[in-house]
Amino acid sequence: MASPVVLAIFIASSATFDAGVVSAGAYSRAAFPNSDQGIAQLGQWLGKLPAQEYDQVCVSGPNIDPTPASRFWASRKVPVIAVDYAQVRQYMKKHNIGAASANVVAKTCLALLPRK
Repeated sequence: MASPVVLAIFIASSATFDAGVVSAGAYSRAAFPNSDQGIAQLGQWLGKLPAQEYDQVCVSGPNIDPTPASRFWASRKVPVIAVDYAQVRQYMKKHNIGAASANVVAKTCLALLPRK
């Protein structure tokens, strides 16, 4: 069975968001401004990566007001899991991780996915 390809988004604040792609154990990440320009930059970055299709898209972050990044993901017609930030914090505590990131969201999401 091939490992799932996960696109993870961590909306860190109203100013920034972090994106990461996990594919075959490899991880790529980038940070973007939480703006319409940042969404465009995310699209350009994703276009340069080998993985162009995702088994799962996971989005998480502290509870903040709607931002360009959160509105963008809410409008997508792809299966998006909104990973409760409490689950991310629980994963961080269990694995002694000090700071949240898209990588942590991806790992939390992978742990939540049903095993095939």
